[in-house]
Amino acid sequence: MSVFDLNDFDETLPGAWEWDIKRLATSCVVAGRHINISATHCSEAARAAVRSYREHTNYYATMGALEVWYSRIDADILREFAQHPKHKQRVEKYVQKAFTRTSAYALPKFTEIVNHQ
Repeated sequence: MSVFDLNDFDETLPGAWEWDIKRLATSCVVAGRHINISATHCSEAARAAVRSYREHTNYYATMGALEVWYSRIDADILREFAQHPKHKQRVEKYVQKAFTRTSAYALPKFTEIVNHQ
């Protein structure tokens, strides 16, 4: 039985920065368990995500506001981290799915046409 869903940790609320780290780590575990990755590998992923958060925070601290604003992580970086062929397939499947989840995809789900508008 799942207590949490994948979307339970994506909220942005004012609060202590530590909450973001906890949400990040929890999201890694929940997402991994959702796609049947072992608890050990989920734990490793959570630790790697928190380590990356720390390292990137240190790096961003040396940058100007615009540099931070325009920095990004793309799908190729995710693909680099998938070592096992089975994981590579899984990552690719979810990367392709993510590309379909755009605002254009969501618009019809959250809106309706009223009086031709």
